[in-house]
Amino acid sequence: MAQIKTYLIVTVDPVHIGTGGYRLGRVDNAIVRDPGTNIPKIPGTSISGAARSYAASQINSSGCAGQGVGENGHCGKENCPICYTFGHTAGDKSNAGVINFHDAYIVFFPVFSLAGTVWVTTLDILKRYGLKIDPESELAEDEVLVGSGLAGKPGLNLGWLLLGVSETPIEISQGSSFHTAQSGNSEDLTLFTSWELMPQDIKDKVVITTPRLFSHIVNSNLEVRTSVSIDPGTGAAKPGALFTYEAIPRGAIMAMELVKDDYRGNFQKTNSWTDPFHVAESGLKAIEYLGVGGMGTRGFGRFRIQKY
Repeated sequence: MAQIKTYLIVTVDPVHIGTGGYRLGRVDNAIVRDPGTNIPKIPGTSISGAARSYAASQINSSGCAGQGVGENGHCGKENCPICYTFGHTAGDKSNAGVINFHDAYIVFFPVFSLAGTVWVTTLDILKRYGLKIDPESELAEDEVLVGSGLAGKPGLNLGWLLLGVSETPIEISQGSSFHTAQSGNSEDLTLFTSWELMPQDIKDKVVITTPRLFSHIVNSNLEVRTSVSIDPGTGAAKPGALFTYEAIPRGAIMAMELVKDDYRGNFQKTNSWTDPFHVAESGLKAIEYLGVGGMGTRGFGRFRIQKY
């Protein structure tokens, strides 16, 4: 039976997962967005590729880190934890992996306001990941629900928006598991207790807005940088080579699901790893230091898993 784990991740640096091309608009190099909400995300394919590479490096298995192309490709051995966990292509044989990496979605988005940095979310997002608010309140279109650290203010600006503040502060706590509620799966391992480990000042500065405004708030407060290409002949800025790019900012709190579907049931334990989840988690842990996505050598890409 499939097992699911939800990981709370915090961006340590800005994260740029590009769309692979230029476009006319606010920035030249845009980042990947969910087509239904227009909210940026980190694709599971990007996370899986980085996690595989970093996990393979821990056992000096460089051939199993890539796409399996060439003479030094995947070994394809049954006792290889990398090939077993992430899948492999070895010669004319191949096997799918047993861990499915799903996209990482924004749960709490940092926005600067006159009250300092606040973390914006919606009731739908909280419900999606098994969190609830107390007391339960209805939300008007022109106001926000806030944590105790923001209570009593006549209004709150979120970038260019000025909204009213509800009178009663809210607290966020663990609710019912989304997956268990939907499927009744007794093997569901979706836990969001990592929210309890978040710093109290973040919990006190949570802001809940409507889904309609959330997309506008996120896209208006992404990090945007400007760079220029360097002419290798002169070592100076190349004329006409100025470009801009955007990124999910530092301090964003996101959620990512991993699903283990170990249909083979033949994972060979090692001194380091006893389960495919452990293999994937070791690769995820390395992302805190080595990053994921583009421009890693320019200070981009790192995120931290809040709790295993």
